[in-house]
Amino acid sequence: MRPDVTHPPIWYSAFAESLSACRAQLATLACLQRRPQKKNSMTMTIPNEASPSGTKAALDSELRDTYTRYRLCPNLNPGEKCFCVQRYNEGKVDEVFHEHVPSHRISLDSEIEALRALVSHCAGWPDTFILHSHLNNRRGGPSRYPGFTSHVEYPEEGVIRRYFSSGGATAWSDTVIAPGSFRQQVSRKRKAGRPSNHDA
Repeated sequence: MRPDVTHPPIWYSAFAESLSACRAQLATLACLQRRPQKKNSMTMTIPNEASPSGTKAALDSELRDTYTRYRLCPNLNPGEKCFCVQRYNEGKVDEVFHEHVPSHRISLDSEIEALRALVSHCAGWPDTFILHSHLNNRRGGPSRYPGFTSHVEYPEEGVIRRYFSSGGATAWSDTVIAPGSFRQQVSRKRKAGRPSNHDA
């Protein structure tokens, strides 16, 4: 017999709220673990001014550690947003959606609403769950469940990523926010590999 999702038992709302809080804490902890630890100012080594190349290499290394490099889209370009959804299914993660749209066609608010809608759709929520997930936290009526876990990270240079997840579904959007820093090493390698006019 299937449970009646339209009228959950009384204990269910308290359980759902504690579960959402736990998921938010786990997501925060996971995000903090990916961030590089700040060095203590008392133990921080002072770079040798006589070797600027060593200082630059150390700074470059620290900057590289701030980027997650998780599932980078090879087709991402400035001026567009990349939307992806992955779903956890029986021990493996499957990509179930991948689409690019022009950045000027979607606002930040619409982007967030689209991520929430993609999560609820790909998680297979019933209609009641989709409606209740958009309720506010005021008293009266049904509880706000399911909830979303969200956070922001930087997958690579010049790109911001916004995550939304719930249950086994996770959606994110990638946006190029600093075109001057975006994939400069790749473009330099391509330019270095091209034959010059003098070689012809």
